[in-house]
Amino acid sequence: SYFIGYSNGEVHLINMLDRISVHHTFDSILALKVHPKEDRQTTLISLSCVGQVHYIHSSTGKLLQEFTVGDEYDKKARTLQLSPTGEKMAVSYKNGAIEIFDENIHTSETYLDNGSVYGNGHVNAVHALAFSNINPSVLISGGRDKRVCLWDLRKKDAFKMITSATVLGESVDTKDRTIIVADYVSPGNIYVYDTRKFQDPMETITTNTSAYGCKFSPK
Repeated sequence: SYFIGYSNGEVHLINMLDRISVHHTFDSILALKVHPKEDRQTTLISLSCVGQVHYIHSSTGKLLQEFTVGDEYDKKARTLQLSPTGEKMAVSYKNGAIEIFDENIHTSETYLDNGSVYGNGHVNAVHALAFSNINPSVLISGGRDKRVCLWDLRKKDAFKMITSATVLGESVDTKDRTIIVADYVSPGNIYVYDTRKFQDPMETITTNTSAYGCKFSPK
């Protein structure tokens, strides 16, 4: 099966037999995720531009539950990501802040405030989030401000930050101790970093076009 989110708020759920189920949210879809928990992998999670988080059955399109994040002003939602265990959900906002929710009861656990020009953190919209697969307390974020941050969720602190790439899509990912970042601004470089030496990339790939997304293979 595969899933498509549209600017008109429709989510299409399509299986290999070409049967389509349609779920309507009425507002543009910014993110779509399959729940990582084994017993919930028939659940699709969508985030709309007005902060509606919908839980959708991946076969029928039925709305299972919903809640709302952010607001209509600076805290407009931009993307969401789930931790590898499915216990936490991270949501980023237009103002550069990030909020961590308990995924089971949908309550806010941690608020990572937006930063300043001279300090760590983001000063503009955050468009990409990735949880570490080896340390559940580490979150990586990237945004329009060209900053890529490593957050310690226990301390609510961006303990490492570099100026790297203009991130406008889901173009930050991590696997083990490696981070990949894609730059939207031409020539669209792809940067690969070691989290232990998080300053200069250990590899740079030039694509000669704007890069809007990147992802590690799961294996």
